[in-house]
Amino acid sequence: MGLSRCFAYGMVVMAIALSQYACTDTKEWPEVDIDFLRPTEHAYFKVPASIDVSLDISSGKAIQFVRINVHDSQHNSITEDTYFYPEEQQISIETELHIPKLPDSQPGPYHIHVLVDDGENSSHGILKIQLEDAELFYDGFYVFSQPEDNTMAVHVYSEESILTESQELAGKYLSSKHDAKSDQLMVLSEDPGKLYALRASDFNELWSRQADMPIPTYNGLLWTSETVYLGTGNGRLIGLDPGDGILKMSTPYLEDSTGLTMGISGNFIVGDFMSRKGGKHSWHTFYQGTGDRFQKHAVPGPAIAFFPIKNQEALIVFSNWEGRGNVSEYDIHTNTSGLIYQSDSSFTKTIQLDEEHFFVSTGYEVFLFDRSTGFAQEIIQLQKKIVDVALETDQNRLYLLSAESLFIYNVSNYQLVSNVEPLEQASGICLRYRYAIDTGKDGETD
Repeated sequence: MGLSRCFAYGMVVMAIALSQYACTDTKEWPEVDIDFLRPTEHAYFKVPASIDVSLDISSGKAIQFVRINVHDSQHNSITEDTYFYPEEQQISIETELHIPKLPDSQPGPYHIHVLVDDGENSSHGILKIQLEDAELFYDGFYVFSQPEDNTMAVHVYSEESILTESQELAGKYLSSKHDAKSDQLMVLSEDPGKLYALRASDFNELWSRQADMPIPTYNGLLWTSETVYLGTGNGRLIGLDPGDGILKMSTPYLEDSTGLTMGISGNFIVGDFMSRKGGKHSWHTFYQGTGDRFQKHAVPGPAIAFFPIKNQEALIVFSNWEGRGNVSEYDIHTNTSGLIYQSDSSFTKTIQLDEEHFFVSTGYEVFLFDRSTGFAQEIIQLQKKIVDVALETDQNRLYLLSAESLFIYNVSNYQLVSNVEPLEQASGICLRYRYAIDTGKDGETD
Protein backbone atom coordinates (compact mmCIF):
# COMPACT_ATOMS: atom_id res chain seq x y z
CA MET A 1 0.00 0.00 0.00
CA GLY A 2 1.60 3.26 -1.07
CA LEU A 3 1.27 6.65 0.54
CA SER A 4 -0.83 9.37 -1.07
CA ARG A 5 0.64 12.75 -0.23
CA CYS A 6 -0.81 16.18 -0.76
CA PHE A 7 1.13 19.29 0.31
CA ALA A 8 -1.33 22.05 1.13
CA TYR A 9 -0.58 25.62 2.02
CA GLY A 10 -2.58 28.45 3.55
CA MET A 11 -4.92 30.23 1.23
CA VAL A 12 -6.79 33.47 1.58
CA VAL A 13 -9.93 32.24 -0.17
CA MET A 14 -11.15 28.74 0.72
CA ALA A 15 -13.40 28.55 -2.37
CA ILE A 16 -10.36 28.70 -4.66
CA ALA A 17 -8.85 25.69 -2.96
CA LEU A 18 -12.06 23.70 -3.15
CA SER A 19 -12.67 24.48 -6.83
CA GLN A 20 -9.12 23.69 -7.95
CA TYR A 21 -8.28 20.80 -5.55
CA ALA A 22 -4.71 22.03 -5.91
CA CYS A 23 -1.76 22.53 -3.59
CA THR A 24 -0.49 26.10 -3.74
CA ASP A 25 3.01 27.12 -2.67
CA THR A 26 2.73 30.53 -0.97
CA LYS A 27 5.83 31.55 1.01
CA GLU A 28 3.84 34.02 3.08
CA TRP A 29 2.10 31.21 4.98
CA PRO A 30 3.60 28.43 7.09
CA GLU A 31 3.83 25.15 5.18
CA VAL A 32 1.27 22.49 6.02
CA ASP A 33 2.03 18.87 5.15
CA ILE A 34 -0.92 16.42 4.98
CA ASP A 35 0.01 12.74 4.44
CA PHE A 36 -2.85 10.32 3.71
CA LEU A 37 -1.79 6.91 5.03
CA ARG A 38 -5.17 5.25 4.63
CA PRO A 39 -7.18 4.81 2.45
CA THR A 40 -5.24 4.86 -0.79
CA GLU A 41 -6.01 7.07 -3.75
CA HIS A 42 -9.02 5.75 -5.76
CA ALA A 43 -9.90 3.20 -3.06
CA TYR A 44 -13.26 1.56 -3.80
CA PHE A 45 -16.14 1.28 -1.29
CA LYS A 46 -19.65 -0.16 -1.38
CA VAL A 47 -22.17 2.12 0.34
CA PRO A 48 -23.28 2.00 3.13
CA ALA A 49 -19.65 2.10 4.21
CA SER A 50 -17.37 2.89 7.13
CA ILE A 51 -14.05 4.27 5.89
CA ASP A 52 -10.98 4.06 8.12
CA VAL A 53 -8.95 7.24 7.70
CA SER A 54 -5.36 7.57 8.87
CA LEU A 55 -3.22 10.66 8.22
CA ASP A 56 -0.27 12.66 9.55
CA ILE A 57 -0.37 16.46 9.60
CA SER A 58 2.47 18.89 10.33
CA SER A 59 2.35 22.69 10.28
CA GLY A 60 4.63 25.64 10.82
CA LYS A 61 2.13 26.97 13.38
CA ALA A 62 0.01 25.34 16.06
CA ILE A 63 -3.07 23.78 14.50
CA GLN A 64 -6.32 25.13 15.95
CA PHE A 65 -8.61 22.50 14.40
CA VAL A 66 -8.85 19.83 11.72
CA ARG A 67 -12.11 19.00 9.95
CA ILE A 68 -12.56 15.80 7.91
CA ASN A 69 -15.50 14.76 5.73
CA VAL A 70 -16.40 13.24 2.36
CA HIS A 71 -17.95 15.46 -0.29
CA ASP A 72 -19.25 15.09 -3.83
CA SER A 73 -18.31 17.03 -6.95
CA GLN A 74 -20.62 19.88 -5.89
CA HIS A 75 -18.77 20.18 -2.54
CA ASN A 76 -21.80 18.85 -0.65
CA SER A 77 -20.79 16.77 2.35
CA ILE A 78 -22.23 13.25 2.42
CA THR A 79 -20.85 12.45 5.90
CA GLU A 80 -20.94 14.11 9.27
CA ASP A 81 -18.04 16.50 9.86
CA THR A 82 -15.37 15.09 12.18
CA TYR A 83 -13.31 17.63 14.17
CA PHE A 84 -10.00 17.50 16.04
CA TYR A 85 -8.48 20.32 18.17
CA PRO A 86 -4.78 19.50 18.63
CA GLU A 87 -3.27 22.94 19.54
CA GLU A 88 0.01 21.43 18.33
CA GLN A 89 2.11 21.64 15.18
CA GLN A 90 1.99 17.90 14.49
CA ILE A 91 -0.85 15.39 14.79
CA SER A 92 -1.55 11.82 13.75
CA ILE A 93 -5.23 11.10 13.20
CA GLU A 94 -7.09 7.80 13.15
CA THR A 95 -10.82 8.12 12.56
CA GLU A 96 -13.78 6.52 10.80
CA LEU A 97 -16.16 8.19 8.36
CA HIS A 98 -19.63 6.68 8.01
CA ILE A 99 -21.44 6.96 4.66
CA PRO A 100 -25.02 5.70 5.12
CA LYS A 101 -26.12 6.37 1.55
CA LEU A 102 -25.28 8.17 -1.67
CA PRO A 103 -27.30 11.12 -3.00
CA ASP A 104 -30.05 10.26 -5.49
CA SER A 105 -28.19 12.01 -8.30
CA GLN A 106 -24.83 10.48 -7.25
CA PRO A 107 -22.72 13.41 -8.52
CA GLY A 108 -19.29 11.81 -8.31
CA PRO A 109 -16.35 11.89 -8.12
CA TYR A 110 -16.09 11.79 -4.33
CA HIS A 111 -13.23 13.05 -2.17
CA ILE A 112 -12.08 12.85 1.42
CA HIS A 113 -11.57 16.49 2.32
CA VAL A 114 -9.24 17.56 5.16
CA LEU A 115 -9.29 21.17 6.31
CA VAL A 116 -6.47 22.36 8.58
CA ASP A 117 -6.85 25.75 10.30
CA ASP A 118 -4.20 27.53 12.39
CA GLY A 119 -6.46 30.40 13.47
CA GLU A 120 -5.40 32.68 10.65
CA ASN A 121 -5.18 30.54 7.52
CA SER A 122 -6.78 27.38 6.17
CA SER A 123 -5.14 24.56 4.20
CA HIS A 124 -6.75 21.66 2.39
CA GLY A 125 -5.94 18.05 1.56
CA ILE A 126 -7.99 16.13 -0.99
CA LEU A 127 -8.04 12.37 -1.65
CA LYS A 128 -10.20 10.90 -4.41
CA ILE A 129 -12.17 7.73 -3.60
CA GLN A 130 -14.71 5.63 -5.51
CA LEU A 131 -18.18 4.99 -4.04
CA GLU A 132 -20.98 2.81 -5.32
CA ASP A 133 -24.26 1.57 -3.90
CA ALA A 134 -24.10 -1.99 -2.60
CA GLU A 135 -26.49 -4.56 -4.02
CA LEU A 136 -29.75 -5.07 -2.15
CA PHE A 137 -31.23 -8.49 -1.43
CA TYR A 138 -34.68 -9.51 -0.25
CA ASP A 139 -34.71 -10.21 3.50
CA GLY A 140 -38.33 -10.95 4.39
CA PHE A 141 -41.34 -8.78 5.12
CA TYR A 142 -43.48 -7.04 7.73
CA VAL A 143 -47.18 -7.74 8.17
CA PHE A 144 -49.26 -5.15 10.03
CA SER A 145 -52.44 -6.14 11.85
CA GLN A 146 -55.05 -4.44 14.03
CA PRO A 147 -55.67 -6.58 17.15
CA GLU A 148 -57.41 -3.66 18.88
CA ASP A 149 -59.04 -0.44 17.68
CA ASN A 150 -56.15 1.79 18.72
CA THR A 151 -53.30 -0.74 18.67
CA MET A 152 -51.48 -2.11 15.65
CA ALA A 153 -49.07 -5.02 15.66
CA VAL A 154 -45.95 -5.31 13.49
CA HIS A 155 -45.03 -8.92 12.66
CA VAL A 156 -41.56 -9.65 11.28
CA TYR A 157 -41.17 -12.54 8.83
CA SER A 158 -37.92 -14.00 7.57
CA GLU A 159 -36.93 -14.61 3.96
CA GLU A 160 -38.47 -18.09 4.37
CA SER A 161 -41.79 -16.52 5.54
CA ILE A 162 -41.23 -17.62 9.16
CA LEU A 163 -42.52 -15.34 11.93
CA THR A 164 -39.57 -14.17 14.05
CA GLU A 165 -40.96 -11.42 16.30
CA SER A 166 -43.86 -9.02 16.86
CA GLN A 167 -44.13 -5.50 18.26
CA GLU A 168 -47.03 -3.15 19.03
CA LEU A 169 -47.57 0.51 18.21
CA ALA A 170 -50.36 2.92 19.11
CA GLY A 171 -52.80 3.90 16.37
CA LYS A 172 -54.50 2.43 13.33
CA TYR A 173 -52.29 1.33 10.42
CA LEU A 174 -52.33 3.35 7.19
CA SER A 175 -49.09 2.62 5.32
CA SER A 176 -45.37 1.87 5.73
CA LYS A 177 -42.00 2.05 3.95
CA HIS A 178 -38.65 0.37 4.62
CA ASP A 179 -35.21 1.73 3.69
CA ALA A 180 -32.16 -0.52 3.97
CA LYS A 181 -29.69 2.34 3.54
CA SER A 182 -30.79 4.11 6.71
CA ASP A 183 -32.06 0.94 8.46
CA GLN A 184 -35.39 2.68 8.98
CA LEU A 185 -39.00 1.55 8.96
CA MET A 186 -41.55 4.34 8.56
CA VAL A 187 -45.05 3.52 9.83
CA LEU A 188 -47.99 5.88 9.31
CA SER A 189 -51.00 5.63 11.62
CA GLU A 190 -54.32 7.32 12.20
CA ASP A 191 -56.29 7.79 15.44
CA PRO A 192 -54.05 9.62 16.18
CA GLY A 193 -52.34 10.78 12.98
CA LYS A 194 -48.71 9.96 13.63
CA LEU A 195 -45.58 8.99 11.70
CA TYR A 196 -43.17 6.60 13.42
CA ALA A 197 -39.53 6.35 12.33
CA LEU A 198 -38.21 3.08 13.72
CA ARG A 199 -34.79 1.50 13.48
CA ALA A 200 -35.64 -1.58 11.46
CA SER A 201 -33.05 -3.83 13.09
CA ASP A 202 -34.37 -3.49 16.65
CA PHE A 203 -37.63 -1.44 16.46
CA ASN A 204 -36.23 1.38 18.61
CA GLU A 205 -38.05 4.63 17.89
CA LEU A 206 -35.68 7.12 16.25
CA TRP A 207 -38.27 9.89 16.11
CA SER A 208 -41.98 10.42 15.58
CA ARG A 209 -44.18 13.27 14.48
CA GLN A 210 -47.76 13.94 15.53
CA ALA A 211 -50.16 15.55 13.06
CA ASP A 212 -51.02 19.17 13.84
CA MET A 213 -54.32 20.51 15.06
CA PRO A 214 -57.06 21.39 14.30
CA ILE A 215 -57.41 18.29 12.07
CA PRO A 216 -54.63 15.97 13.28
CA THR A 217 -54.48 13.49 10.40
CA TYR A 218 -51.82 12.34 7.96
CA ASN A 219 -52.45 10.67 4.61
CA GLY A 220 -50.20 9.10 2.02
CA LEU A 221 -46.53 8.30 2.60
CA LEU A 222 -44.00 9.15 -0.10
CA TRP A 223 -40.33 8.63 0.75
CA THR A 224 -37.37 9.68 -1.37
CA SER A 225 -33.81 9.33 -0.07
CA GLU A 226 -33.82 12.99 0.97
CA THR A 227 -37.40 13.68 2.12
CA VAL A 228 -40.50 12.01 3.56
CA TYR A 229 -43.70 13.59 2.19
CA LEU A 230 -47.12 13.49 3.86
CA GLY A 231 -50.55 14.89 3.13
CA THR A 232 -52.24 16.60 6.08
CA GLY A 233 -55.80 17.08 7.24
CA ASN A 234 -55.08 20.80 7.35
CA GLY A 235 -54.78 21.21 3.59
CA ARG A 236 -51.03 20.96 3.07
CA LEU A 237 -48.31 18.66 1.82
CA ILE A 238 -45.27 18.61 4.07
CA GLY A 239 -41.73 17.30 3.61
CA LEU A 240 -39.71 15.96 6.55
CA ASP A 241 -36.04 15.11 6.97
CA PRO A 242 -35.99 11.29 7.28
CA GLY A 243 -33.05 11.48 9.68
CA ASP A 244 -34.73 13.52 12.42
CA GLY A 245 -38.28 14.40 11.31
CA ILE A 246 -37.56 18.13 11.08
CA LEU A 247 -39.87 20.02 8.70
CA LYS A 248 -38.09 20.84 5.42
CA MET A 249 -40.96 21.92 3.19
CA SER A 250 -44.61 22.89 3.45
CA THR A 251 -47.05 23.81 0.70
CA PRO A 252 -49.49 26.73 1.05
CA TYR A 253 -52.66 26.13 3.03
CA LEU A 254 -55.64 25.04 0.91
CA GLU A 255 -58.76 26.02 2.81
CA ASP A 256 -61.20 23.25 3.79
CA SER A 257 -59.10 20.61 2.02
CA THR A 258 -57.29 17.40 2.94
CA GLY A 259 -54.03 16.32 1.30
CA LEU A 260 -54.12 12.67 0.20
CA THR A 261 -52.12 10.64 -2.35
CA MET A 262 -48.92 12.14 -3.84
CA GLY A 263 -46.53 11.61 -6.73
CA ILE A 264 -43.24 13.16 -7.89
CA SER A 265 -42.18 13.96 -11.44
CA GLY A 266 -39.10 16.02 -12.25
CA ASN A 267 -39.04 19.13 -10.07
CA PHE A 268 -42.70 18.84 -9.14
CA ILE A 269 -44.77 17.10 -6.51
CA VAL A 270 -48.45 16.51 -7.25
CA GLY A 271 -51.01 15.92 -4.51
CA ASP A 272 -54.63 14.80 -4.63
CA PHE A 273 -56.69 17.10 -2.40
CA MET A 274 -60.27 16.51 -1.29
CA SER A 275 -62.56 19.36 -0.34
CA ARG A 276 -64.22 18.87 3.02
CA LYS A 277 -67.20 20.75 1.62
CA GLY A 278 -68.77 18.47 -0.96
CA GLY A 279 -65.93 15.96 -1.31
CA LYS A 280 -64.67 17.19 -4.69
CA HIS A 281 -61.13 16.28 -5.72
CA SER A 282 -58.37 18.23 -7.48
CA TRP A 283 -54.69 17.66 -8.22
CA HIS A 284 -52.44 20.46 -7.04
CA THR A 285 -48.89 20.74 -8.36
CA PHE A 286 -46.10 22.32 -6.30
CA TYR A 287 -42.39 22.90 -6.78
CA GLN A 288 -40.71 20.05 -4.94
CA GLY A 289 -37.91 22.07 -3.38
CA THR A 290 -39.83 25.10 -2.10
CA GLY A 291 -43.43 23.93 -1.87
CA ASP A 292 -44.62 26.91 -3.91
CA ARG A 293 -47.85 26.24 -5.74
CA PHE A 294 -47.69 25.80 -9.53
CA GLN A 295 -51.23 24.93 -10.66
CA LYS A 296 -54.52 23.12 -10.01
CA HIS A 297 -56.29 20.45 -12.05
CA ALA A 298 -59.90 19.52 -11.21
CA VAL A 299 -60.74 15.80 -11.39
CA PRO A 300 -63.92 13.78 -10.78
CA GLY A 301 -62.66 11.34 -8.14
CA PRO A 302 -59.89 10.28 -5.74
CA ALA A 303 -56.44 9.19 -6.93
CA ILE A 304 -55.20 5.77 -5.79
CA ALA A 305 -51.61 6.15 -7.00
CA PHE A 306 -49.30 8.38 -9.07
CA PHE A 307 -46.39 6.94 -11.07
CA PRO A 308 -43.82 9.14 -12.88
CA ILE A 309 -43.33 8.69 -16.64
CA LYS A 310 -39.64 8.35 -17.47
CA ASN A 311 -37.96 11.38 -19.07
CA GLN A 312 -41.16 13.42 -18.92
CA GLU A 313 -42.71 15.76 -16.40
CA ALA A 314 -45.86 13.70 -16.45
CA LEU A 315 -47.57 11.01 -14.37
CA ILE A 316 -49.64 7.88 -14.83
CA VAL A 317 -52.59 8.19 -12.43
CA PHE A 318 -54.85 5.42 -11.14
CA SER A 319 -58.12 6.87 -9.77
CA ASN A 320 -61.77 6.02 -9.09
CA TRP A 321 -65.01 7.66 -10.13
CA GLU A 322 -68.59 6.48 -9.72
CA GLY A 323 -67.61 2.89 -9.02
CA ARG A 324 -65.17 2.60 -11.93
CA GLY A 325 -61.39 2.57 -12.01
CA ASN A 326 -59.60 4.97 -14.35
CA VAL A 327 -56.05 5.11 -15.69
CA SER A 328 -54.96 8.45 -17.15
CA GLU A 329 -51.81 10.31 -18.12
CA TYR A 330 -51.35 13.74 -16.58
CA ASP A 331 -49.07 16.24 -18.33
CA ILE A 332 -47.88 18.78 -15.79
CA HIS A 333 -46.84 21.49 -18.26
CA THR A 334 -50.08 21.51 -20.22
CA ASN A 335 -52.12 20.76 -17.07
CA THR A 336 -54.19 18.21 -18.99
CA SER A 337 -55.05 14.56 -18.37
CA GLY A 338 -56.15 11.94 -20.89
CA LEU A 339 -58.00 8.72 -20.09
CA ILE A 340 -56.25 5.59 -21.40
CA TYR A 341 -58.23 2.84 -19.63
CA GLN A 342 -61.44 2.41 -17.63
CA SER A 343 -62.41 -0.59 -15.51
CA ASP A 344 -65.87 -1.80 -14.55
CA SER A 345 -64.75 -1.96 -10.90
CA SER A 346 -63.02 0.48 -8.58
CA PHE A 347 -59.31 0.12 -7.92
CA THR A 348 -58.15 -0.67 -4.39
CA LYS A 349 -54.38 -1.15 -4.74
CA THR A 350 -51.84 -0.86 -7.56
CA ILE A 351 -48.12 -1.47 -7.91
CA GLN A 352 -45.68 -0.94 -10.80
CA LEU A 353 -43.93 -3.90 -12.45
CA ASP A 354 -41.95 -1.92 -15.06
CA GLU A 355 -42.34 1.23 -17.16
CA GLU A 356 -45.31 -0.16 -19.09
CA HIS A 357 -46.94 -2.72 -16.76
CA PHE A 358 -48.85 -2.45 -13.50
CA PHE A 359 -50.61 -4.88 -11.17
CA VAL A 360 -54.04 -3.57 -10.15
CA SER A 361 -56.36 -5.00 -7.50
CA THR A 362 -60.12 -4.44 -7.59
CA GLY A 363 -60.81 -6.24 -4.31
CA TYR A 364 -60.87 -9.95 -5.15
CA GLU A 365 -59.21 -9.84 -8.57
CA VAL A 366 -55.77 -8.79 -9.78
CA PHE A 367 -55.26 -7.42 -13.30
CA LEU A 368 -52.09 -6.79 -15.29
CA PHE A 369 -52.44 -3.41 -17.01
CA ASP A 370 -50.34 -2.74 -20.11
CA ARG A 371 -49.91 0.99 -20.66
CA SER A 372 -48.62 0.55 -24.23
CA THR A 373 -51.82 -1.19 -25.37
CA GLY A 374 -54.28 0.30 -22.88
CA PHE A 375 -55.46 -3.23 -22.06
CA ALA A 376 -55.89 -4.98 -18.67
CA GLN A 377 -55.95 -8.77 -18.26
CA GLU A 378 -57.25 -10.60 -15.20
CA ILE A 379 -54.49 -12.87 -13.89
CA ILE A 380 -55.50 -13.87 -10.34
CA GLN A 381 -58.80 -14.24 -8.51
CA LEU A 382 -59.08 -14.89 -4.77
CA GLN A 383 -61.91 -15.89 -2.50
CA LYS A 384 -60.70 -13.40 0.10
CA LYS A 385 -60.62 -9.64 -0.25
CA ILE A 386 -57.19 -8.16 -0.97
CA VAL A 387 -56.20 -5.40 1.47
CA ASP A 388 -52.63 -4.77 0.30
CA VAL A 389 -50.12 -5.82 -2.38
CA ALA A 390 -46.33 -5.91 -2.69
CA LEU A 391 -43.90 -6.89 -5.44
CA GLU A 392 -40.49 -8.53 -4.99
CA THR A 393 -38.62 -8.35 -8.30
CA ASP A 394 -35.47 -10.37 -7.42
CA GLN A 395 -37.47 -13.57 -6.94
CA ASN A 396 -40.40 -12.50 -9.13
CA ARG A 397 -42.95 -12.75 -6.35
CA LEU A 398 -46.28 -10.95 -6.01
CA TYR A 399 -47.64 -10.70 -2.44
CA LEU A 400 -51.42 -10.47 -1.99
CA LEU A 401 -52.56 -9.80 1.57
CA SER A 402 -56.02 -10.46 2.93
CA ALA A 403 -57.17 -9.96 6.51
CA GLU A 404 -56.62 -13.66 7.25
CA SER A 405 -53.91 -14.86 4.82
CA LEU A 406 -50.92 -13.86 2.71
CA PHE A 407 -50.75 -15.38 -0.78
CA ILE A 408 -47.40 -15.40 -2.62
CA TYR A 409 -47.51 -15.83 -6.42
CA ASN A 410 -44.87 -16.37 -9.08
CA VAL A 411 -44.95 -13.35 -11.40
CA SER A 412 -43.70 -15.41 -14.36
CA ASN A 413 -46.70 -17.77 -14.49
CA TYR A 414 -49.07 -16.40 -11.80
CA GLN A 415 -49.03 -19.71 -9.93
CA LEU A 416 -49.40 -19.81 -6.14
CA VAL A 417 -45.99 -20.46 -4.56
CA SER A 418 -46.95 -20.41 -0.88
CA ASN A 419 -49.26 -18.80 1.63
CA VAL A 420 -48.92 -17.63 5.22
CA GLU A 421 -51.81 -18.15 7.65
CA PRO A 422 -53.56 -17.72 9.89
CA LEU A 423 -53.33 -13.96 10.20
CA GLU A 424 -55.58 -11.84 12.39
CA GLN A 425 -57.00 -8.58 11.04
CA ALA A 426 -54.02 -8.01 8.73
CA SER A 427 -54.06 -4.57 7.09
CA GLY A 428 -50.70 -4.00 5.41
CA ILE A 429 -47.48 -5.56 4.13
CA CYS A 430 -44.01 -4.05 3.63
CA LEU A 431 -41.02 -5.86 2.11
CA ARG A 432 -37.63 -5.72 3.79
CA TYR A 433 -34.18 -5.68 2.14
CA ARG A 434 -30.56 -5.95 3.24
CA TYR A 435 -27.16 -5.29 1.70
CA ALA A 436 -25.25 -8.27 0.38
CA ILE A 437 -21.77 -7.22 1.50
CA ASP A 438 -19.90 -5.65 4.38
CA THR A 439 -17.26 -3.03 3.66
CA GLY A 440 -13.77 -3.88 4.96
CA LYS A 441 -10.49 -2.03 5.35
CA ASP A 442 -8.93 0.07 2.60
CA GLY A 443 -11.85 -0.18 0.24
CA GLU A 444 -11.69 -3.95 -0.06
CA THR A 445 -14.93 -5.90 0.33
CA ASP A 446 -15.44 -9.28 1.88
